[in-house]
Amino acid sequence: MKTLIIYHSKTGFTKKYAEWLSEASGCTLLPFDNAKKANFALYDTVVFASSFQAGTIRKLNAFKNLKLNGKNKIVIVTGCTPPGSPEVDTAVQNNFKTDAGAYKVFYLPGGLSYERMGAAGKLMMSAFCKMIKKSAGEDSEMYSRISHSYDNTSKEYLHPVINYLNSL
Repeated sequence: MKTLIIYHSKTGFTKKYAEWLSEASGCTLLPFDNAKKANFALYDTVVFASSFQAGTIRKLNAFKNLKLNGKNKIVIVTGCTPPGSPEVDTAVQNNFKTDAGAYKVFYLPGGLSYERMGAAGKLMMSAFCKMIKKSAGEDSEMYSRISHSYDNTSKEYLHPVINYLNSL
């Protein structure tokens, strides 16, 4: 079975997971900007990897619009929130309201990189930090999670994805 991994990464965490998955499984890797040029007929499975931004999976709607009829479709989404958090489950459900059964979705913890963020992202996060600091305080879990850069990626988080790919 041939698998294509299409990824969209703003600050590098999603790209890191996509590269690790490609190395571990021998899948073809393609940046999302080149996805329209892909020959999907060559693949049985298409993996889309992206990240959350304010609860929305970046480029998901564009991915859903690709002609992937009859393909196994897997979505990997990364974010700052720890795995298993109710916020993650709710955000995933909100992104797949009408087509949840068409995609196998995996959430992998990423990180936060203020150094690789654009000006708009930094401005948005700065305002969000101030709001959280004011409402929940500097000692809150949310504030400590968003007040500095960090990397929570790990190859171990990919094991369920690899196991699922191997089961297809």
